Parts: sequence; C-alpha cells; structure tokens
Amino acid sequence: MVAMRARLATNFGRATLFVALVLLGRVDGLRAQVSGVQPVFRAQMALANPEVRQGRIHCQLNRLTRWGNALSKKSGGTESLRFEQGDRGTSMHYKFTSANSRLLIDAWEHELSMVREQLADGAVTDAVRFEQRSGQPLSLEVTQGESTSRLTGESVWHLWLADRELCQRQLAPLVELLGLSKPWTQFTEALETRLFFLADAGQAHDAAVWRVWLSQLADDDYAVREAADRQLRAAGTALAPFVRRLDMSQLDAEQRYRLRRIMAEHQAAEAADTVDSTAEWLADDPRIWLAFLDHEDVARRATAARQIERLLESPITFAADADDATRASQIEALEARIGRVFDRH
Repeated sequence: MVAMRARLATNFGRATLFVALVLLGRVDGLRAQVSGVQPVFRAQMALANPEVRQGRIHCQLNRLTRWGNALSKKSGGTESLRFEQGDRGTSMHYKFTSANSRLLIDAWEHELSMVREQLADGAVTDAVRFEQRSGQPLSLEVTQGESTSRLTGESVWHLWLADRELCQRQLAPLVELLGLSKPWTQFTEALETRLFFLADAGQAHDAAVWRVWLSQLADDDYAVREAADRQLRAAGTALAPFVRRLDMSQLDAEQRYRLRRIMAEHQAAEAADTVDSTAEWLADDPRIWLAFLDHEDVARRATAARQIERLLESPITFAADADDATRASQIEALEARIGRVFDRH
C-alpha cells in the first residue's frame, strides 16, 4: 500500500488529492506528543472552539475578546499566547520554544498553521507541519531525518482516507491542542462504509441532471432560470464538488452570479460534519475514489473504478484485479486525466 501511494503522487500536480509517502523509514518512531504546553494555555487555545465543516477546520475566534499577551518561562522554555484583531478578524498566535523543541500555532477563522519541531544543536531533526489556507489544498508533512511523508487534499477527510495511521499519530494530537478531539479513525471507517454504500446503491448524485439545470440558469425565460436555481439550491452541500469542477470562464454572468449566491448560502448554513453529510458531498468527488483504487479489497477497487466512470461520464482503463505494476500505471494515467478536469478553472 505504501509503495502504491508513493507511485500515485507522481503526476497529480495541483489536483486536490495528492498523496506522496516517501521513505517512511523511521517515521513510526516519530510521535506528535506535544509537551511543555501549560494547562492555562491549553484552556485558552480551546476557546477557539474549532469544528470541522465541509472538511475544513473552522475556529470560531470572533467570539473572543482581546486577551493581549501571555508569557511564561515556567515549562522548560519560553511560551507565549496572544489574540489579535485585524483585517481578517480575530487571530490566535501561540509559540513555545526550548533548547530541543518548538511549537507554533497560528489560527484564524478559516485558516490554520501548526508546526511542531524537534531540535538538536539548533537544527531541525524531526518536524510535523499542517497547513490550511483559503483557496488551497490542506497539507500534512511529517519529516524525521531524511524520511518524509506528505499528504495533501481538499479536506481533512481526504487526508484521513489517504493515510489514517499517519493522521492519527501526527495530526490528531496537534488539533487536539485547540480542543478539537474526535474519534477520527472511527469516523473515517464509518465514512468509507457509507461512501461505498451510496456507490453500490446507485444513490450518488447525477451530474448530468445538474448540468441541465446549470444551462437553464442562462435561459432567456426568467421563470426557467428561477426554477433551475431552486433545483440546484435543493441539492445542498453535495453540489460543491460539481461546482468546483466547472470551468467558470465558460459560464455567462448570470450563471456565475447565481452559482456564487447558491454556494455562499450553503456555506453560511454549514454545520459540523457528520458521517452522512460528509459522505453526501464526497461521493461525487473523483479524487476520493481515485485514492480507493489503491484499496486492499479488490471489490472496493472495482466499485471505485465504476464510480469514477460515472463521474467522468466516460469509460476508464483500470483493472481492479491486475498486478500492482499494471494498476499503478493505470492510476497514474487517471491522475493526470482527473487533474486536467480539476485544474481547468
């Protein structure tokens, strides 16, 4: 599985699920055990009240007042925490440094950066870096000496479904510093089960129908445009992957305006992710099913291939029961194909 994932990363480029697991080596010994953070700082950071919505970590920092600066040197190093008001709203900045470690956390409502480093003679030996930036894929990078593991994806669920063990060891302890504690592994196991249930039952959404409604958003008849708007709006958050795949330059101003308004309303109404709600919108994301082409279960690989064909609306070349080398070559070609679809806009 590790070797296959490493091959999967070769040509995915800017496509939103990019998995590169390189030279894992001693990474099993690297644990994100975050020490030195005092309870008072943990309690204040937890006031960020984060939750996962549409696969991204949202910190509700705007409800906080200005805490100012807090500084301590009682935990074997220098530790500071501050909240600031700026153009992007309230932000939180935490820093811990000692002779052999460093921990940096910068959080806004929709963006998050977390870095944990182990030091030797002032040089970084081991590191865990998690980045969530607006308009960009999420990334998790784990380095120990010469060994590096890297996951990137459009949501935390892309990361977890790509490598649950790595995320459980390295990502979970970091986000728990913010008070975000979830049964991550159980959630993703249930999510995978639900995704395959939807695929096997044929209950995933029909992009062809959505395309008809999309075209009707440009109709000369106002009543037709309004009816199509209502139909697309009723699709809920499952519509998001479909919209992200669109080439906006091919749409007229009316279509772009209505789609932006529909997606903004969906985002405003977002609640914390559940297994069912997450599966609802991931079922129509070819990148999720691309990762499942490397599944250890042959039947699930075959189901994933059928789902990709449905989403691309054309046949693909993939043999679920082929040898590793053959499947790796076929997956590489599919990566490039799906990448072109996602990179059009």
